[in-house]
Amino acid sequence: MTFYGTLAIILGCFILFGIFLNVGGGSNEFNKKSNLIRVIRNGWPGKNKNILLTYPLSEIEKIEVFIREGLNPQRVIYLITNDGRKLPLTPIGQPMTLSEIEDKAFRITKFLELTLVFNIKYDNQI
Repeated sequence: MTFYGTLAIILGCFILFGIFLNVGGGSNEFNKKSNLIRVIRNGWPGKNKNILLTYPLSEIEKIEVFIREGLNPQRVIYLITNDGRKLPLTPIGQPMTLSEIEDKAFRITKFLELTLVFNIKYDNQI
């Protein structure tokens, strides 16, 4: 029991430290003048504290909205590159409503003049 209690305290401190540092938080920048998309994320302290991903608009294939309903719902907007990489654009936390995520994805798609794809999955396992 001591082992599991110690492990739980260490894991809890690790998670709280990550929340305090806002690991994974950041911003997205869409710039049509310079034809670039920048995805900026906060990382753990050290060599790679801030993560900066820069892509030209010509490398972006489409925008995908992934919706999974069930016990663990997930609603994410992905930026899909030509080589198949998926970059999440939505923040982690409480899932947004369907109307919010559709509106946000539609505005990004209209601004970047890309195609919008919906990927909906239903998880009915109890």
